[in-house]
Amino acid sequence: MSGALHAAGQRAALGAVALATLAGCTTVALHYPDGRVERRSRDEFAAYVERVFRYHNRVVDDFIVATVLYGDPAAADSELQRAERSMVRACQPLNAVVSARFEQRRVGLRTRLALPRTVPACEQATRRLDQLLPGM
Repeated sequence: MSGALHAAGQRAALGAVALATLAGCTTVALHYPDGRVERRSRDEFAAYVERVFRYHNRVVDDFIVATVLYGDPAAADSELQRAERSMVRACQPLNAVVSARFEQRRVGLRTRLALPRTVPACEQATRRLDQLLPGM
């Protein structure tokens, strides 16, 4: 699959995830790990989900480059490794939903309804790892 076609498929999957998850809702209450709650329209939520997903993918790519391709000694740092594991756990629901939608598989209602909590947690965990990556 070409990169452009794959990216277009991911965008369509992300939009479908966000909108199908919250069909019938006029606003979405995002629940951040610090306890803050923020309301967004369905369209704003869809854009937020896509932005977090793309940011997460970029940081994963940077982590791979730092640890695998260049064998950066700082990458062996346990704090960096813990941050990466934390990000993987926090972003697993988002990745599972996007993958399922992209592959045209059904996603459980519980998982879809959890997105307003899991996407902000994914963003926070991704930001933490991004801050620890050396010179990326």
